[in-house]
Amino acid sequence: MSGTLQVGNIIGPTTGTDANKVIIPSGQTLDASAATIVPSAGQIIQTKTVTVSTPSTGSAPSNINTVEFTPKLSNSIIRLDGVWHHGIGPKQVNLDGWGHHFRFFRGSTALGQRHMHDVYPGAFTVSYTYGPEWFINTVAMIENTTGHVAGTTYSYHQQMGIDFSSGGAFWMLNRCHASGDARGTTSLTVTEVAQ
Repeated sequence: MSGTLQVGNIIGPTTGTDANKVIIPSGQTLDASAATIVPSAGQIIQTKTVTVSTPSTGSAPSNINTVEFTPKLSNSIIRLDGVWHHGIGPKQVNLDGWGHHFRFFRGSTALGQRHMHDVYPGAFTVSYTYGPEWFINTVAMIENTTGHVAGTTYSYHQQMGIDFSSGGAFWMLNRCHASGDARGTTSLTVTEVAQ
């Protein structure tokens, strides 16, 4: 037998061992797969991660990872966590004054500020910093609470680019500077949190 039960509130008993509890008995499933469950503030609604471990290089700002994400609520927090396994080159070249940046985007809209990784002059009697700076993990996070609409799919990007360069500086991702062999993993995680 099946049917529809329409009520405004479901509450448990006010006294006894199971006071103020609504219990789903063992062996039963509460199937809300076609609906949206509204969680309490601070609870995770959904999360999605993409990773890349393929070695690559470049100089222009580039989207390293992209997460296609559909928020379930319009007033939620969208949190982006990025990890970049990176370096800068070319090797055996003075890199003083060069650097590269990391940033998050929703579509073409930048979220937050650039996360910079600049190369400074060497210490002591050495006046040059030689490339590459490699095997470095940079971690960044941003929380965004505006601009998204429930049920709309957005492309969230993890970007990397070169700043303050002259003479052919380039970024390296997930690779050994000398051989180009794969090293490390770069990832982007998008999480929706109720507020």
